Amino acid sequence: MRFSSLLAYAAAAQCAVLNHVEFSTHSGSFDVDRSSDIENTAAETVANAFGKNKDGSDAIDAASSVNTEDDDNYIVIFKQSSSLKARDSLVKENFVERTRSFLQDLTSKSFVSTCKTPAGLAQSIEENIHGYINNTAIQGYYGKFSAAAVEAMRQSEHVAVVEKESFDRITENFVYLQGNAPWGLARISHQDYSVDPLTGMPPTEGDNENYVFLSSGGANTTIYVLDSGVNAEHNEFTGRVRWGANFVDDSETDGVGHGSHVAGIAAGYSVGVAKYANVVSVKVIDSNSRAPISRIIQGISWIIDDHNKNPGQRSIINYSAVGAISDARSYAVQQATDAGILLVTAAGNSAADACKYGPADMAPSNNGVITVGASNYTDTGASFSNYGSCVTVYAPGVSILSVTNDSTTGYKYMSGTSMASPFVAGLASYFWSQDDKQDYTSAQVRDLISNYNDGKLSDLPEGSPNKLAYNHL
Repeated sequence: MRFSSLLAYAAAAQCAVLNHVEFSTHSGSFDVDRSSDIENTAAETVANAFGKNKDGSDAIDAASSVNTEDDDNYIVIFKQSSSLKARDSLVKENFVERTRSFLQDLTSKSFVSTCKTPAGLAQSIEENIHGYINNTAIQGYYGKFSAAAVEAMRQSEHVAVVEKESFDRITENFVYLQGNAPWGLARISHQDYSVDPLTGMPPTEGDNENYVFLSSGGANTTIYVLDSGVNAEHNEFTGRVRWGANFVDDSETDGVGHGSHVAGIAAGYSVGVAKYANVVSVKVIDSNSRAPISRIIQGISWIIDDHNKNPGQRSIINYSAVGAISDARSYAVQQATDAGILLVTAAGNSAADACKYGPADMAPSNNGVITVGASNYTDTGASFSNYGSCVTVYAPGVSILSVTNDSTTGYKYMSGTSMASPFVAGLASYFWSQDDKQDYTSAQVRDLISNYNDGKLSDLPEGSPNKLAYNHL
């Protein structure tokens, strides 16, 4: 079908929808339940677009019906080069007005002259916008739109991504109640490590249980915890946590406990890697342990703006969640890494190829992304960890001690690649705080983490890198 015909079909379809018309083309019939001039005009336009008569004869079998009752939620992101990009201050009112102008222009171009209400489609789209993504690096909107509206938006020269909404989730965590020492910290400060041959557990005495680190310890770096929130009052954080943004609710609390545990591993004073790093909580994951992609994009977009307010700031995002591969999420991550931010993410806990999940899939093509698999205290890959070529490095991820979300002194053990990821985020902060590495790019920091401790793991699935996180001491 010619592009112009497709636009004619989309235009007439939406025009018909706006005027309460129901029609179908897949069955060889075309029914209009009302007899207004607009409805008949829409029928003629759609019929002509598909090269058939108004009564539907010679209908094309492959044509699909338009279902006005099963509209879906979509994310729309504008291109950076779009004329909609603000030159003035990015206040929401200005952005909303620019979006309104874009929609009116879009629908007037998409509608054929026989449709009398191009402004109606623009109004319909705007009324179904659920929210705006309005930051310097990323601009767009998300909402519930008809198939015709989605097709029109996809054809716009100003649009980078139109994608159906999906959800990222905190993957299931395995809880163990064993041991007391934070073995993971000790492991990342030793190239070689041994376990008790009788118990198969980490030793309870000797050098192996020591975490050795430089005194800079993450100072003057910032770790953004893109998660369920952080228990900022916990004693482990010694006043180094601030709430940056909350896209879930009005409560500056961690209702799940995941974000707090992650933050403790990255930057806790006794259980964390980067003991002097600043932590910023960006809440995107709800009490059901999930977040829509549009919310993730809002969080990343906010982080980019916050990072850019502090020129020269060395910033890391820890994102311990996974979901389906998403062009919209990938676009946001690319904007973050282009800004010099390092993104560290979990490989996932499905014992599957990490390349099938996002944003883990981005690591091979973006040197500002690190995907982390989980290792055990026996220096084997954890049985639950995702694997493969999209994994950059492994880090401890079984029975990891960190903070709770419900008190200022509580601790608990959790396992998963969600726990492995903040070890690496903390290491990135740790390296970036050292005097001779403060001018390193995110790609250079990634290289420090991924290329200095090879061949220490066993029983890894084929194609997985035999690389273990290590702080070089």
